[in-house]
Parts: sequence; C-alpha cells; structure tokens
Amino acid sequence: MRLEFWGDEIISIRGFSAATQRSISSDIKEVTLIPARELSLDDIDSGSVIISKVREHGFFEGIENYYSLLTKELSSFADYFAPDSRVIAYSNFSYITEEMEALIEQTFNQYRKVIKGKSKAKTPTPDQLMLNEEAFYAQMNQCQSIYLSQSEFIFPQLKHSIRAPFMSQPAFESDLGLLADTLRQKQRDGWQYYLLFDNASQERRMRQTIAEDAAFSSHIGVLHEGFEIEDIRLGLWTDHEIYNRYKRKRYAPRFAPGESIVDYENLKPGDYVVHVDHGIGVFEGLKIIKLDGQEVECLVLRYANEDRVYVPTFQLSLVSKYVAEEGSAPALNKLGSAKWQNTKRRATQEIELIAADLVKLYALRNSRPGLAHKPDGTWQEELEESFIYDDTPDQKTASREIKDDMELPSPMERLLCGDVGFGKTEVAIRAAFKAVMSGFQVAVLAPTTLLVEQHFRVFRERLAQYPVQIAMLSRFRSKALITKDVQDIASGNVDIAIGTHRLLSQDVKFPKLGLLIIDEEHRFGVRHKDRLRSMQSNVDTLYMSATPIPRTLNMALAKLKEISLMQTSPQRTPAHSHHHHHAGYGSDQRCYPSGSRSWRSGFLRAQPRANH
Repeated sequence: MRLEFWGDEIISIRGFSAATQRSISSDIKEVTLIPARELSLDDIDSGSVIISKVREHGFFEGIENYYSLLTKELSSFADYFAPDSRVIAYSNFSYITEEMEALIEQTFNQYRKVIKGKSKAKTPTPDQLMLNEEAFYAQMNQCQSIYLSQSEFIFPQLKHSIRAPFMSQPAFESDLGLLADTLRQKQRDGWQYYLLFDNASQERRMRQTIAEDAAFSSHIGVLHEGFEIEDIRLGLWTDHEIYNRYKRKRYAPRFAPGESIVDYENLKPGDYVVHVDHGIGVFEGLKIIKLDGQEVECLVLRYANEDRVYVPTFQLSLVSKYVAEEGSAPALNKLGSAKWQNTKRRATQEIELIAADLVKLYALRNSRPGLAHKPDGTWQEELEESFIYDDTPDQKTASREIKDDMELPSPMERLLCGDVGFGKTEVAIRAAFKAVMSGFQVAVLAPTTLLVEQHFRVFRERLAQYPVQIAMLSRFRSKALITKDVQDIASGNVDIAIGTHRLLSQDVKFPKLGLLIIDEEHRFGVRHKDRLRSMQSNVDTLYMSATPIPRTLNMALAKLKEISLMQTSPQRTPAHSHHHHHAGYGSDQRCYPSGSRSWRSGFLRAQPRANH
C-alpha cells in the first residue's frame, strides 16, 4: 500500500506495485493492517519476570523464545479452528516426524547451553514453547487428516489409500499424425484423454486437423505441462507441448536506458561518452582529486594522444553517452583542436536542413490519402484469441486505437508508449498481421541485432499457423540469405521484414509497404526513421518506445502524432502443474531445510523434506 501523509494525517491510500513502482488502484477508503508478529505488547502479562526488558526495548532479538514467560497461555495455530471442522494435510508425513524429532533434540541441546550462563527462572523450557510428541499426535487424532506422499510409504494411521502415479506427457514435436495414432491406441486400451487448449480458436483448429483420425475430449484452461495417471487410465495433454512451442514467460521489471547519463554509476570503464565542449572520449572510471582544498569526485575521460579530462560529478549534465549504429567505434577527439567545434557547427546546419525536409514530408503525408486497411477478419480474431495470456486493459485499448487508425483513409502517426514487458510487441504483431491480411507489406525496424532476432522469433512463433512469410535482415544472417531476402522483399514474397539499419539500405525496396513499425524509436536518427516513409509517404507508422525522445513526445502532445499509453503492469504467470517421481525411501536426493524458528508460539511449523 502507498500512504500519503499531510503531517500526521493520512490523506490518500492507494494500491502499490513493488515491481513497477507505480500506483495500481484508485483511492482506498480503509485498509486492515495485520500484525507482523504472533504477540502484541498489549497482551503481555505485567507480572512477567522479563517485563522490564520489554518495557525498555520493546520487541528485541529472540523475543519469540520467551513467549511463555510473557503470556499466561500459548496456543498452536490449529487451536484457532474447532476440531470437528479442522482438516490437516501432511506432505510426506514420515519426513515430518523425523524433522520433529530432530528439532526437539536440537532445541533441548540449545536450552542446556543457554542455562549454563543464565538463570533458569528467566529461560523457558522447550516444553513451554512447543508441542511435544504426545500433544502433537493427540491434536492430529482430534481432526480429519490427509497424508500426501511422493513415495510408497505405509502409514498406520491410514483408513483409505489412493495411489496416483503421474507420468509426463510424451513429446510429439508437432507430429499430428503421431498424435492421432497415439490417441487411437490409448483409446483402444481403455484410456480417457483430454486435450487442454488456451482458447476456443486453438481447439477449433485442432479438431479440424485430426478430428477424422482420432476423437478426443477437450477443455479450455492453462497448465504448464500435461500428464498421465496410469491407475485410472486418464491423460491430459496440452497443445503447447504437442507443438513444442510453449515457453514460460517471466516478466522482470526493467527500464529501457535513456541516452543521457542520470547516474554515473551506470557507466562502465571503456564506454564512449560525449562532452559538450571536448567531444568524443572514453570513460575510464572515477577518481578523487583535490580542488580548492576540497576532495572532489570526478569522471576521468580519455581523449586522443592519451590526454585526459576530469569532470566533477556535479557537472554530469555536460556528459552524455555516445549513440551510434551498432558495431561502430568512433574516433576520439583531440583536445584543443577545432574539429569538434566544426562538427557541432555542421550538425546545427544539418538539423536545419532535416527540419525543412520533415516539414515537406509531413505536409505531403497530410495532403495524400492513406492506406485504408480492411476490417478484422476471422483469422485476425483467431490470432488475438490465441494469445496465451489475458490482455491488459491498456493492451486492448491500444490495439483497438491502432486498428481503428489503420482502417481510416489517412496516414497513421501513432506513438505506443509503455514500459518494457507491458505487451507492446503483442500489439505490434496484431497490427502487422492486419496489414498483411489487407495485402500490404510490413517493415519492423529495431536498433540492435539482438532485438531483431528476438522480434523475429516472437513474430514467427505467433504467426506460425498462418501463411505469412517473415524475413530477418541483420549481421547474424549470412550474405547469401540476406541477398535472397532482399530479392523476396522486392518481389513482394516477404510479408514482414524485420531488421536493423540494414533495412534502410538503398537495395531494400518495398513494392507495397503498408505499415512501418519502429521499435525503440529514440535509438534512431531523424533521417533513419523517415527514410522509408519518404519513398512511400502515405505508409502507416507505429512508433514504440518506453522512453520517447522529446521531439516525438512533443509531437504526440501537440496532436501531430496520436499516442497510446500502456501503464498497466501485466500479471501473466500461467498456472503451472509440477509432477515429481520419487524412487523410494532410500533416495539420496533429499533436501533438508534449516530448522531455525520452526517452532513458534507452541505451533509445530514442520517443513517436510522434498524429493525431486
């Protein structure tokens, strides 16, 4: 929760995401705070032998070992529930009893060590702090118990036993013929099989593919992996494992780096930097020097001829990271030369020329009719339904806004702004597919080969079920493959081309370009971003960025570009089922948890050993 104070008064309570550092809900009227400890200082017995220590220090380190001296009675967690309505599930009961015995012995040994130097009157005995074995079994027999085990243990307490050995789903590697043969054979042997799909469109496609060869029951849901239970001849398989395409996504909070240096600790020795007065140099590290009798921390920048400039950290605004096309190493400037000043003067003149070109380009775009894309068809709906996660509200809104713009008879200029991991790529895939379904080509421009390869893999995976030809232009590809892809782009055989600056080369020609997607648009220069549109001025353009540059943001706020904001952090972890097989009681692969603070307030917090 995020509490906003005015002095001692709370004026606002909002939900708060630790992952994104943002508020996630509107004002909350009230909230209930649960104590972090089992004991409240208000409940302490004033006649306790250690009451003076509590009054002086409050909660102190190890106070849980003195709970029996602070209250008149201790209760276990199970005592909060009536015995006739209490159900306790034990995971690997034999391990729990072993752990209980070891913990009791460890606690008594620790007690013997403590009382050697302290008074027994101020040191509770283990029996006063925890349930002994007799009390544990008495409590267990008062209620209904369920014993879970991954092994073939025999429990004398059991009245009914159910055995359920799980086996993992076999790998089909997209071989639907093998899948149909396996289903028919299993059904002849008396098995009942379910295929699990994420949505109705995936189920419909599977039935169209193998319904004539094999019958199966289906269900809509999400599991990490399929399984079989041999004793009851039941199997449940997921289509992700059938196609060998499922991957578990973990959304780690991270932020796209800006070009300006806001924290010099993010710089690494060897990084190229630009000083506004001295030009391009190499950052070598930090050094403390004396300036006017005071020690000042400075950035050490190396220039040509091994000259060095020491920049105080309070002048950090004069230094920025060097940005250029991937793989290019700049020449270092020489201190005192006029070359850097000439470079800045030429840059100023070039900016004026580029600004004039941009004015002409945008005027031409506004005067020409755009490419009106077709409304959503069945395949478009199936693609969006096949997304394995639930769309965030911002994803739905952004996707609808972009598709509405694409259907209009005017060129689209839209900025899709959202943090990394918020689902911008999925929105871009849907827009690209819509353009392809309307008979146009799509160009996806990304700043690095790594990002291009990532986009290529995701686009190809999401569009694998559709007749869409995707090409990748980057230095990871061989010259022969790039040459073939360039020819296919020019002939119109490639529907979606994903590339770095190589996509902007003169030999890359798009005969029917309908959509230009620019990812991390702040990493490209103005001419880079507008080169493709200058060849075909009415192409729809979608910019994607977590940190848009001021020019783009200003154009969006001035309504020269439309903007779609994605501010909702996705909670997209699918339900995972894990099935482990244990070889037997004598397995050497046991993990023993630490026993620290396993007994608390008289309640046995047993941590069972896990077999994997």
